[in-house]
Amino acid sequence: MWNNVSTRRLSEILGVSKSTIARIQLQEQFLREQALRKVTTRKRKREGEDADVDEALTQWFTLDTSRGVQVSGPILKAKSEDLARKLGNDEFKAINGWLSRWKVRHDIKFKRSHGEKASANSEYANEWKFTKLPQILAKFSLDDIYNADETGLYYRATLDGSLCFKHESIARSKKAMYRITILCCVNTSGTDKKKLLVIGKSKKPRCFQKISLQKLPVQFMQIKTHE
Repeated sequence: MWNNVSTRRLSEILGVSKSTIARIQLQEQFLREQALRKVTTRKRKREGEDADVDEALTQWFTLDTSRGVQVSGPILKAKSEDLARKLGNDEFKAINGWLSRWKVRHDIKFKRSHGEKASANSEYANEWKFTKLPQILAKFSLDDIYNADETGLYYRATLDGSLCFKHESIARSKKAMYRITILCCVNTSGTDKKKLLVIGKSKKPRCFQKISLQKLPVQFMQIKTHE
């Protein structure tokens, strides 16, 4: 049924770029051969009213898992309902039974990942960053788009080196690992710079015993650690 659908329409339905669709189409023969090898060990697929959703979800699942994206049951449910709406099937509901049958039909199992962490798929990340993200941000004013990031401050850290005579060597010193975490947050236009959020281990450090934390130029909070 997808042979008569344009690349542009497929791109809109599956939420991927046209270049990605083109690459998948180039691999069509290989995918067909793989499917034929499995048909002898799989029960014949029952065609129903939701066959278009079934096929669209399978296409999306094949594409995302080939990129190394991890997919869960709730993600499959949400995506299948999203695809159904794009296909004009507003009454479709991804109930547990439908999802279970879909996984059986396509021989899909849950497996835990082991070994070294897979490297991030930079192509997929860049595609989202330069294609999807601008579309989302375009709906908002620069005053309403914020970015937050955390950093560590080693406030007792010593220098990495020291001036010395050429013939002398520097003894190694143990680095002080006392650290506080700082969260920085500002909107894109730069008109709203939030107070720095400082996170430490003490509810009220000794150096602040006679100082009200509310009067500090930063927000201070404690993080509880469990040993």
